Parts: sequence; structure tokens; C-alpha cells
Amino acid sequence: MVALKHDGNARAGDTVDSVGESTLSVGSSVKIHGLQSQRGKSFNGKSGTITTELDGETGRHSVRLKGGRVLAVKPANLTLTAAQPAADVKIHCGACERALPTDSYSREQGRLRQSMRRCKDCVASGNQLVLMMKGRARSEEDECPICNLPLPMDENELSLKVCCMKRVCNGCILAARKRGMRDCPFCRTAVPDEASKALAMVQKRVDAGDPVAIYALGDACHWGVHGVARNVTRAVELYERAAELGFKRAHYSLGCLYEEGIDVQKDTVKAIRHFEAAAMCGHVSARFNLGCGERNAKNLSAALQHWIIAAKLGDQHSLSEVKEMFKYGLATKGDYAESLCGYRSAIEEMSSPDRDEANALGHEAIREM
Repeated sequence: MVALKHDGNARAGDTVDSVGESTLSVGSSVKIHGLQSQRGKSFNGKSGTITTELDGETGRHSVRLKGGRVLAVKPANLTLTAAQPAADVKIHCGACERALPTDSYSREQGRLRQSMRRCKDCVASGNQLVLMMKGRARSEEDECPICNLPLPMDENELSLKVCCMKRVCNGCILAARKRGMRDCPFCRTAVPDEASKALAMVQKRVDAGDPVAIYALGDACHWGVHGVARNVTRAVELYERAAELGFKRAHYSLGCLYEEGIDVQKDTVKAIRHFEAAAMCGHVSARFNLGCGERNAKNLSAALQHWIIAAKLGDQHSLSEVKEMFKYGLATKGDYAESLCGYRSAIEEMSSPDRDEANALGHEAIREM
């Protein structure tokens, strides 16, 4: 079976006579064969190079084709071809991001996926993975456009304004209500009183290529709300479109869909790729999920790194995980102290008197004001 990293999956049943898994390893030159689906057939006869060891969960190798496309392919659909000199086989380092020969990596590092492996030089120099260096701070899109404070983690403590596609915290909405303003507190547009009018506003922004609107329409299709019929296939299309425009929440939603495998085919490779893209843009829940994945894979050091980053951005679940690791001697006192201090600072930055008052009243009460 083949799962395309960018263009979807071939159908189940694309298997032929198996090649012994022990003969396939990073750097092996292979040819793809035996795919029967409409999409899979186009890759039969294509040659490439294995770039990761067999994934124990998905049962696939990552194969980079000569044109640069990367596929996830089962051993049954791979045939070894003439050996390529090791110096000619190059895979990317997740720290320095250089394409290096396979002998530039230890066997242990060579088995890891690109985002998690480091070449011998980077290991010796202590260079950190790009995945762990990016996304350590929340971006401008995570700020309320009125008070300029970081938005709360709880989605019930903010609202998306369909007129301008801005997320506004409940504290600023409450302050506007107290001044007698029921229009959007950011752009002053009248709040639509019907779902059809709100949807028309969203569609107008979608037509203009606004990634926030594209994501919002995808969300409506995903859950079947705001007068939109539930259509997960359409939701995935819209999420992917928003993700291509760099919208991190779209990457996160795609990661959740592919990880859970509900309404779409489960694809762990795709889920990880989308969670990583979101986490490197500062998406806290995506970072937490990556930590859970590394814990499940018994890579506790990487799990701890993810959770420390997320805890310092204000994620309580990640802080709890760091605390548990410290409790069982898997994290140091310094790790927990760093996480706790960062967590408290993040929570303080997200707090204000207006938000405290709004939280005491509740989201529904504010809407009725």
C-alpha cells in the first residue's frame, strides 16, 4: 500500500508479493510496483531511495522519488534495485537542514524521521532540532486585536468575528457591551442576526483567499454548524487549502483528523507532519500532541522537550505531564521549575480585570447583554 504524503492515500489492497523487510534500509534504492488503485498505478515503476527505517506503527518506509516527492510505502510494494553508492544517497538533517550522505548519521539517528534526526556534526556540536527551536512563542495572530494580550487557551473565552475574521477575547467584548456597543468591537460592523448572513460574510472572505475564513468554513463543514451541512470531505479540502496558506490551526485540525481516523483514513505519517507544522508556528495543542506521540514511542527525552515548550506557553496539560515525569524521576527538578515558572508567566500575560469579569459572567451571559 502507498500513502501519498501530499496527495492522499491509495486504496486498501495495493499489495503484491512481499520483499523481506530485513533487506530494506535507509539508503536502499528501490522501485515501486504492484499498486492497483487509480492513484497508486501512476507510481508503479518509479524509482527512489528509502529515507527512513520501517515505521512500526504504519508498517511503511518513506521513499523519496527522483523528482523529490516523498511517499510512504509498504515493503510489499518495493523491489531493491542496483545499489547506489552511499556517498550519493543524501537525507536531510533536522537540525542543520543540510542534505547529507547516509554515513553522516549514526545508525540510531538514521532510523529517525527527518524532523527528529541529527547528523554526527550536529550531535557533536549540540545543535538543536529545528522542530524544537521554532514555535517557542505565540504569534501575533494569537493576540486579541483590541487589548493586544495573548488570547486565552479556552476557545469559550473568545469569539471569532465573521465580519473581519478577528478573534476577540470575551474581556473586550464585555467592555464594549458595557459601553452599549453590540457591533463588532474591532471593525464596528453590525453583528449578523441570521446564520445565512454570517455565512455570506464568511464566503466573501473565502472568495478573497482569506485563510482564516477558509478555515472557518472548513470548521462549519466538519461539524455541520451555522447552517452548513456536515461534509468532512469538503472540510478536509478547505483545511488543506488554509494549511497551504500557512494557517496553523488548519494544520492542527488535519493532524487530529488523520490521527483519529474518524471520517477519514487514519494516517499517522500525515498526522505527525501536520502537528509538526502547527507546532513550529506556535500551536500549543499540536505541541502537546507531539509530546504524547513521542511518549507512546518510548522517546521520553523528546516528549519532555515538547511538553516543556508547551507548558511555558501556558498549557496546563503539558505542565501536568512534566510534573508526572519529575515525580517518577524522568525529568529533573530544573525541568519542572522551568516549566512551572514559564506556565505562570504565560497565564499572567493572558489575564486582565476585564477577562476575569467576563469569565465570572460566562460566555452566554455576555452574548445576551
